[in-house]
Amino acid sequence: MGSSPIPILFLMKENMTPSRRDFLRFAALGAGATVLAACSPAPAPTAAETKPAEPTSTPEPMPTPSRQLALRIAHVSDMHIEPSGPGREKFSRALRHVQTLSPAADFVINAGDCVMDALYSNRDRALEQWDAFQSVLSSSFPLPVYHAIGNHDVWGWGLRTSEQDLYKDDPLFAKGLAMQRLGISNRYYSFEQGG
Repeated sequence: MGSSPIPILFLMKENMTPSRRDFLRFAALGAGATVLAACSPAPAPTAAETKPAEPTSTPEPMPTPSRQLALRIAHVSDMHIEPSGPGREKFSRALRHVQTLSPAADFVINAGDCVMDALYSNRDRALEQWDAFQSVLSSSFPLPVYHAIGNHDVWGWGLRTSEQDLYKDDPLFAKGLAMQRLGISNRYYSFEQGG
């Protein structure tokens, strides 16, 4: 198409880690800009562009570039699993679909909100939700999964202060439970794959 790309620049302070919300906002803006660029009319050709070119010699045939897939990522998010209800089956169906992709996905990014709502849950209810999530994910899923913690995954932050005081010394309180169940040692991390 004749449209030209729209440059987008996101400025962040040095050493600033974007939040999950910032990441999703930037991704949406980038997607929107791409759609706008694709829909923009092509500029009218100039007189120099419409004049036929003078042949200087026989042109060499252009080699056809071979497209090589460097990396394929499957993305899951907002499963909101609870012990009962349709969430477990729907998540299981999504994971089975990921396994049928061709070419195959190299890994899965789980952007969080794995459980229905640990924010307002007592310890037992939060554990039940995490058990339900893990029962789906651990059922022989062959691909690596890189997890992020969603706000619904954080245990107890939505409880009244008096209830939070009951759990504040528990090492799993807040993000600890999600980190344990997702098998991540830090709340933020990076990795490299496929160059």
